[in-house]
Amino acid sequence: MEQYYRKAPQYKQCLSIIKEVLNGDHQIISVLAVHSIKAICDYLGIKTEIIETATNYANSHLKAEDRVIDICLQEKARVYVNAAGGRELYSRDNFEKMELILNF
Repeated sequence: MEQYYRKAPQYKQCLSIIKEVLNGDHQIISVLAVHSIKAICDYLGIKTEIIETATNYANSHLKAEDRVIDICLQEKARVYVNAAGGRELYSRDNFEKMELILNF
């Protein structure tokens, strides 16, 4: 990283965030992901609440699309937006059956 980015603006600040995140005791990749998102939000001053789906929805028995739909229903969401790569994973029809709008 130093070779490619040391001249980049904010290099030192960003490197300290990366080190802090990667030096944590993360046994599970999802925990690392949440930690990194929270660290970046803190750095940027973003106050959006981050809810960890693994522990807050009591739906670990559900998988993939069914779990996402369940979380949307628990949150009383009307629209779910996923990255374009999810087109292979999620069906608009299944979301519409639950009165949810699926966008990519």
